[in-house]
Amino acid sequence: MSPVKVHPMVGAEMKAPEGYWTAGAKGTANLLKTFVTTPRSKWLTMPIPAFLVEHPEQGPVLIDTAFDPIVATDRKQSFGRVGAAMFAPEKIRPVSDQLRERGIEPGDVKTVVMTHLHFDHASGIGQFPGAEFVVEAREWEAASKGGLRDGYFPQHLAPAKHVRKVDVAAAPPADGFEHVLDVFGDGSVRMAFTPGHTHGHCSILLETASGPLLLTGDAAYARRAIDERWEPVIIGGDKADYHHSVEQLAGWIAAHPGAPVVCGHDAWNPDDVRRDY
Repeated sequence: MSPVKVHPMVGAEMKAPEGYWTAGAKGTANLLKTFVTTPRSKWLTMPIPAFLVEHPEQGPVLIDTAFDPIVATDRKQSFGRVGAAMFAPEKIRPVSDQLRERGIEPGDVKTVVMTHLHFDHASGIGQFPGAEFVVEAREWEAASKGGLRDGYFPQHLAPAKHVRKVDVAAAPPADGFEHVLDVFGDGSVRMAFTPGHTHGHCSILLETASGPLLLTGDAAYARRAIDERWEPVIIGGDKADYHHSVEQLAGWIAAHPGAPVVCGHDAWNPDDVRRDY
């Protein structure tokens, strides 16, 4: 076992109505309805995270990439005209800049593990053209063929020249999850298959010197979504899969009392993603 150090980063913030977390609807039309019918004064602020993992042999490893730096000045270049009108990230801090503040050049990152490929996780892929991107094969397929209505911008994938498409859904069970793939073969970084938000979504299990850490990704937007079994607006994924994944997350939490759990976009516990483990 090679324990890692984990450094959460906030790449930006976005605002959304509470129904984004709790509306229990399916499809882009319901998402738009949720946004249109809620006054902006009642929208909540959610972090857009990415994570630096310091591995003793593999060097700096990233989990997701947040936004491309161009989003701060011209988001149409990244999201297109319609996407730019729909999504307005704030307080953008590119992951590449945050790495440099830690003395790490983007070229030093050789591996990026993707929870999934929605735009707020994959827009920043272009910051790391030399890295190998590890992604669930179903997710790559969906994102390559998908579009805005599914939460994807296929052009975000183009800079990824080295892609390792892995069949996490065929991996054996481990640690309470039905399918877990060990990325480096040493137990330090593992992908747990948690579809529902998207068809190829994976949560990430990390082993630190102080014990295990769970990054749920968007399998659960917030800790309350697990504890209270919230159902969000689901775009492109599957409701039954979503609930099945939440039950697996809840089972892991019950089996690891006190272990850190960082959820995808937690508007109620922002310190969870800002804490430096």
